[in-house]
Amino acid sequence: MILVGEPDDALRATITAKLLEEGYAVLATADGSSIVEMVRQSPISLLLLDTNFLSQQEPTAWCQLRTEGEKAHIPTLLMV
Repeated sequence: MILVGEPDDALRATITAKLLEEGYAVLATADGSSIVEMVRQSPISLLLLDTNFLSQQEPTAWCQLRTEGEKAHIPTLLMV
């Protein structure tokens, strides 16, 4: 499952739709504070996060995940 973290509604919807179209399971959020909980509760295999999302909304969320055992090894793509 791919977790998309993108504050822009239109862009998040487009990314999510394209991933679903390709057959991926997707969770999406505009809320930086929900990232950590979503990763803890779901079998996330890839994080796709907007860098502005991280710096403006919840810069510690991604850093917190990087220290959580097996969750620390989830591949992350940062969108610039």
